[in-house]
Amino acid sequence: MDITYSSYKKENYSHCEDLVNVAWGFDKLFKSESLRTIAKYLYTKGSLVSSNYRYVAVYEGVIVGFIFGFNSSRNKHRLAAVWLGLKATIDLSFKKMDKEEKNNFIEIIKNHQINRSKVISGKNNEIVLFVVSPKFQGRGVGTKLWQGFRDYCSCSASSSIQVETNKAGASAFYERLGFNHRADFYSPLHNLATEGGQACIYEYIQKKI
Repeated sequence: MDITYSSYKKENYSHCEDLVNVAWGFDKLFKSESLRTIAKYLYTKGSLVSSNYRYVAVYEGVIVGFIFGFNSSRNKHRLAAVWLGLKATIDLSFKKMDKEEKNNFIEIIKNHQINRSKVISGKNNEIVLFVVSPKFQGRGVGTKLWQGFRDYCSCSASSSIQVETNKAGASAFYERLGFNHRADFYSPLHNLATEGGQACIYEYIQKKI
């Protein structure tokens, strides 16, 4: 199978958002079309602007997997993050949607971030968003993308690479890569996507050569 790996480009965004929607099922989670659109955009674009490593796997012109990661020894795109927050605020304030559903979504995001901040360190490297199409899982695509980010972090001041995941989802995959479970935390966001899902942090420690 002729899969190529390359740096993320702006024209890749819609394919990445589509993969996120398949993985998280945003179209099934919200009644309001506007809220579905905002949620997909916030989750995908928010992860993009929080990253300084972006790589994609391409098959026949279509993105079949990608990884957005953050190397703590390199700079963040702070201006882009500010712009994203402003756009989200405007969209949530003025676009037509169910008010109760919107307020519930805002509360879910807030509580997720509060609880997450208690168990994850910003001083470490992190896989921010990592998705592989279900049709291409088990073919080495995820491993290849991961190895690229791992090598990118070899020059970091931190030897730790963290990732947030769901025990009912990709935890087994990360364990196969050499990650170890570090902590659980309560996330209404994970429960929204996967009933009874347990949010957790896994950690990979790079060996110093």
